[in-house]
Amino acid sequence: SASVPFLGRPFVGIAGARRYFELIASLLSYENMDFTEYFVDVELAAVSVQGEATFTWKSTGKSWDEVFTYRLRFDTEGKVTKYEVW
Repeated sequence: SASVPFLGRPFVGIAGARRYFELIASLLSYENMDFTEYFVDVELAAVSVQGEATFTWKSTGKSWDEVFTYRLRFDTEGKVTKYEVW
């Protein structure tokens, strides 16, 4: 979506990851970020963590509280191969 350009599309590779975080930083600010639950799946080489924060859309100043999950997958060398936000 043009109004929320970081949702629903993949950002691939190192350049894609860089673009994703640059985009997030240009559009949103956050405060009171806290992580509460961590899950490790050794068989899938994945880690998930639940968090919450107050986000603010920089262009409008509108804020909202959100609960989210980060999920990271790793290769056999411990490098991140996939980063998802739900």
